[in-house]
Amino acid sequence: MWDTDTEESVSDAEESVSDSGITMLDSESSELGSDESDISTSDSDLSTSDSEASASAPSPTEREESDLCTKVEPFPFMKLPTELRAQIYGHVLVAPSSVNLSYYEHHCHRFLLRRFRRRVPSTGLLLASKMVHEEVVPILYSNNRFLFDGCDALLCFLSQIGKSRIYVKYIELGDGYMRESAYGAFSMLAQCTRLTKLAICTEGFYEGKRGRTIARAFYRDAQPWLEAVGYARRDNLAALEMLHLDCITIRSPDTKHELNQVFGADDIRVREEFFTKLKKLLNSNSSRIRSRRYFLPG
Repeated sequence: MWDTDTEESVSDAEESVSDSGITMLDSESSELGSDESDISTSDSDLSTSDSEASASAPSPTEREESDLCTKVEPFPFMKLPTELRAQIYGHVLVAPSSVNLSYYEHHCHRFLLRRFRRRVPSTGLLLASKMVHEEVVPILYSNNRFLFDGCDALLCFLSQIGKSRIYVKYIELGDGYMRESAYGAFSMLAQCTRLTKLAICTEGFYEGKRGRTIARAFYRDAQPWLEAVGYARRDNLAALEMLHLDCITIRSPDTKHELNQVFGADDIRVREEFFTKLKKLLNSNSSRIRSRRYFLPG
């Protein structure tokens, strides 16, 4: 038989066992919780590292652009046929209308100003390379019509372009003739050996003057050019085939057509006197023209 003290000791033992079991479970649960927290912490670390990696890694678009930048090579323009390059140069360098240039002097510095331009030739192409320069210079100067407001602008332009002046074919002088610099301008013009047309605006050129008087004055101004052309072509009057007295105006260069003045009877008479007298002056000096040697660059 169990006595009372024995029963109490057994019950106390059971309680202690149950308490220890609860304590063990609590410790296990706490350890499990700590493990879960460690796992969640490691997961958060992984997610953070993944986000940082994704942020630092380039996007597909950026990678494609980077690949394009590394793979694209300059276009082999100089390997194109010469004829095709010439066509491209023409689109860039040739103006649809006259290239209008005027003279301006400020504090002893001289400038050529482009006036009323719609599209100016892109002359920066001349600096691309030596080979490109050699290819574009003849196209630039032989295919454009250069219109100057006077002899000052013409002299400044021909001085600046140097040896390239031999390619110039079309020159027009506006109403600001300016006789003070005419002789120097025509001396430089004598080196434009491929010139095919010299047009002079009649407005203000011979207004109120007799044709013979104008011819003598023009011969004094343009003698270097007139005689150089005659000597080069073995024809005293060769320059007269290039010379045109037109009323070409720089006030409306946007038009695709020349604006010619409708000459009256007096104007026609003056022009006829001008050319008649100029022919006599050239023929009277034919012996000097044939014997004189001009500096004409090849």
